[in-house]
Amino acid sequence: MEQERRRRGVTDLIFDGISKVGSEYDFTVLSAGRALQIQSGMLPFSRTAGKGPLETAIEEIIEGRVEIKHQDEDDNIIE
Repeated sequence: MEQERRRRGVTDLIFDGISKVGSEYDFTVLSAGRALQIQSGMLPFSRTAGKGPLETAIEEIIEGRVEIKHQDEDDNIIE
């Protein structure tokens, strides 16, 4: 039962993260990349006792501590 409550909590975090970033794709790329950074030893930007790297990354996105940077379309033009 506690696992079911936790699952609903993580689902809510995911929906909050998607709405913060704007698209499911950008959210997935951002949260996965940040989780890999945390798992590789980079310190989290927020205090997250007992949480895994992915949940920590999602919370950082929701808090606005991590965001995606888009390249200008002009940067991709080959002359």
